[in-house]
Amino acid sequence: MNDAVPDLLIVGGGLVGLSAGYAALRRGLRVEILERERAGSRASWAGAGMLNCRPWPREGSAAPDYHDLTLASIPLHEKWAAELLEETGIDAGFMRCGALELYPPEDDTPSGRNNIERVMEGCHARNVRAERVSPQEAKALEPSVNFDGAFTAVHFPDDAQVRNPRLGKALALACRQRGGVLREGIAVADVWIENGRVRGVLDEQGTRRPARNVLAATGAWSAQLPALTRLAPRTAKIEPWRGQMVCYRLPKPLFRRLITVDARYLVPRPDGVLLAGSTMEHVGFESVTTAEGQAELRAFTERLVPALVGVEPEQGWADLRPGLKGNHPILGMVSGVEGLFVAAGHARNGICLAPVSGESIAALVCGEEPPVPLATWLPRAAQPI
Repeated sequence: MNDAVPDLLIVGGGLVGLSAGYAALRRGLRVEILERERAGSRASWAGAGMLNCRPWPREGSAAPDYHDLTLASIPLHEKWAAELLEETGIDAGFMRCGALELYPPEDDTPSGRNNIERVMEGCHARNVRAERVSPQEAKALEPSVNFDGAFTAVHFPDDAQVRNPRLGKALALACRQRGGVLREGIAVADVWIENGRVRGVLDEQGTRRPARNVLAATGAWSAQLPALTRLAPRTAKIEPWRGQMVCYRLPKPLFRRLITVDARYLVPRPDGVLLAGSTMEHVGFESVTTAEGQAELRAFTERLVPALVGVEPEQGWADLRPGLKGNHPILGMVSGVEGLFVAAGHARNGICLAPVSGESIAALVCGEEPPVPLATWLPRAAQPI
């Protein structure tokens, strides 16, 4: 291969792919990113940007788990946000705003209370600050939020958020400024492999694009690369999970902290934008809003924030997460194929895990140790090609 061939070709220009490109470029690698639509779009743009961790106690093993990835990624968000602001002039909006997690009456059961205690134990063991508070104490922290009906709450003072659309713009610009090649509107049909080694990719126009190493950071579309699913069969189980959002634009924020209840949440931005999410629907590749989904999110918001009863949201949207049941994400090099890497199947946490995923792949390509040992998440090969 000649010097024009990238050291790392990344398929997918979402936050995970852009993060891998940024981390690789910082190490001096030649990087090319191929994105089927627009860099930083789809689920990377559509999410709420919550950065939090709710660890449970370790279960009889010292092996790294999902929470270790999360706790390694959030400080990287903070570090990168400062560096990207200096490099690009784009403020990714990282802030440690804190969060209140509310537990509804149906959790006031022996098993529900035990689950809360396990979260508290897990937080204590991993130095995640967390404090049980009563609904009245939660109300004192956020007077505009309705805590009636919650039987208890947990305050997480260090939880953070990031403006994910801005982060995508900053990463794309930083990659270009560092000499990376970012090509939009190019769909990849498959990975190109010969004699047990990756040679590049084949795009949907039939063009072979050579590379020394290839990363599949293809989100909800990961199962559409035949060679990848044959080599790492679990990638075939990645499927689209639709998430709908509602966005309000207010003159000023009504509260500061993230508010979470089960899988639903409110994310207030400092400029008055308020995001409410999210549904989780198994509807294939239909990334459209529904009247029912939007109404559910509005009802959730109005129940928690009475000042918004009857207020029309500015807009709503939907997009597709890379859903993967069980242990996720899939992260690392495919065994049996030299130079082929995967960072996919992040489910609802791709934004949060993007920096640690990117740093991990860049480290592996350079022969370095990743921030967290990856044995738990490796894409296992079925057989060499």
